[in-house]
Amino acid sequence: MLVRGVVERLVEQDFAFWSGFDGAAPEPGFDGAAPERGNDGAAPEPGFDGAVPEPGCDAVLARIAAYVRWSVTDGRVRSVARLNLFAAAAVEPELREPLRRGRAEVERMGASIGAAIGLGEVASALVMDVCDALISRQLAMPDDAFDPQPALTSLLSALLPTDGNDSNTVNEEWRRS
Repeated sequence: MLVRGVVERLVEQDFAFWSGFDGAAPEPGFDGAAPERGNDGAAPEPGFDGAVPEPGCDAVLARIAAYVRWSVTDGRVRSVARLNLFAAAAVEPELREPLRRGRAEVERMGASIGAAIGLGEVASALVMDVCDALISRQLAMPDDAFDPQPALTSLLSALLPTDGNDSNTVNEEWRRS
């Protein structure tokens, strides 16, 4: 099915963006390219193996903001295609299951990255949903001064634990920034 292939390609690009995340910002010129397909035509396994290094809050925030920026600039065509798939699924129920499966894969990856800084699965999914909203709004109503970082900083500050009992909790200085 064509839609399954499109959804798989979008998921591969998400994995390509996040795989090997070690707290560094994406390489300049990242184009969202997924790994090459093998001779059998099957999609390769995503490079993300579930093992997430322990980047700090600043590194995770920078990477999330970079992903949102990339999604509305160099990844714009991919993002528009993704939004069109979502809109089509609203009226074509057979499209929903491939989208759900793809989203579940990406949410598992997001939960692993979120866990590295103290976010639970629900909070990690919420961060992903906010990123989707920021991307959608910027694509539909571009703002030349768009910077997702302040909104994402506020969101992570509200979601991260502050009890001091977890080595991944955000410190108060970061929370106030």
